[in-house]
Amino acid sequence: MELLRFETKKIFNPITIALLGLICASFFIINGYFSIINFTDDRSINEGGYLERTGLSVEYTTCLDWAEKYGETIDDSELEQIKAQRGSLADDITELFGNIPEEVVNGLDDNLKKIAENGVIYGTKDFDTLSYFVSDHIVHLDRSGALSDEAAQFISDYSKKENEIKFIDSFISKYELIKNDYLISSGRYSGYSSAADKRLQALNKSDIRFGYLPQCLIYTTNEYFAGMDKSIIVGILILLSPLFVRDKLHKMLPTQLSSKTGRNIYKTKMTAAVVSGALFTVFYIALYYAGLLSVDGIKAFLSFRLPSVMIDYQPWFDMTFGAYLFLNALLTLLISVTVSLVTAWVSMNSKNYIDLLIKVFIEYFVLTNTVTLDVPFYPENFQSTLTGLPLSDVIYTVLLLGAVISVCIVSVRSRAKKDLIEG
Repeated sequence: MELLRFETKKIFNPITIALLGLICASFFIINGYFSIINFTDDRSINEGGYLERTGLSVEYTTCLDWAEKYGETIDDSELEQIKAQRGSLADDITELFGNIPEEVVNGLDDNLKKIAENGVIYGTKDFDTLSYFVSDHIVHLDRSGALSDEAAQFISDYSKKENEIKFIDSFISKYELIKNDYLISSGRYSGYSSAADKRLQALNKSDIRFGYLPQCLIYTTNEYFAGMDKSIIVGILILLSPLFVRDKLHKMLPTQLSSKTGRNIYKTKMTAAVVSGALFTVFYIALYYAGLLSVDGIKAFLSFRLPSVMIDYQPWFDMTFGAYLFLNALLTLLISVTVSLVTAWVSMNSKNYIDLLIKVFIEYFVLTNTVTLDVPFYPENFQSTLTGLPLSDVIYTVLLLGAVISVCIVSVRSRAKKDLIEG
């Protein structure tokens, strides 16, 4: 135990900690801080299938308001209240257009001027016309700048209310689709495995499918986790790469292996690597989760179930958003143990720092493409898509860790038995 404590202390030396702090702080600012700032941005999938950040927080703020009124799911009676809310917003816009600033009217053609000046009765046709023509004009004005305070305030009020209406329209449409068995009838799910299809069949009979966790919350959380995992990999590489090479260059191994206790040095160093990597990971997860939970209003969604009217894909089982965060932390901890062992093994098989540096660069690119996970606990991730089995990403992580442990055990035992003249 004393030897383990000594080896762990060697890993956390002042120079390494300073370097680790500098680099990880940079990674946190890039991957964490800016994600936190934009955490409530709306997300959408464009025609090319790519995720777009719209820069608006209408979905998040509206759902946060609903959370106080309706709880974690929406039922039919509450949907009627949401429709009434939509009507009220339309009335507000009609009233708003009764006092439209001249700056905003200028530049519209004659027909649209009449719409703007006379106010808008929000039937579907009028709303579409206004949204298609007037909104583009208003956006152009907003970007051009140099507007009076009155015009700027009008544009701000109009855009906010119009975006709320668009979100509510989208929500009502998706709610009705799910109510009419969209989960199991949509062609989007035709490529699912039988296990995923059974999951959707079960979810389609449950009221939790009418949850409304904002999609920006899941999209940004997964981006946040991906950045966190890469930062942890970099941190572990910095922390553990010198583990064996340092002793080799100081010719410590022959001395250590000459005693009975010293013969356990490989096992002790590997254990110290796992302990140190886990301690660093726990600290880094705590840092990232503290940032995550500082997002305004996010705690209101911790008890929400992941199935959501607003999110196209559904999880393997009915966990809450809070449980999702906790399970992701556990999965990250397993990944960090794998990375720690691989890094220690690479250090053990490196002759000098130049050799080590080359291998570490290769290791980083290999690890970021093998151990990190995309959309964990969902059928859409690569592992589940490949196998069709529930939680294939978790099974993959455990099997990968088992394989790495096996390789390390064999390597440690073979090296502990080598003659000093060979080492």
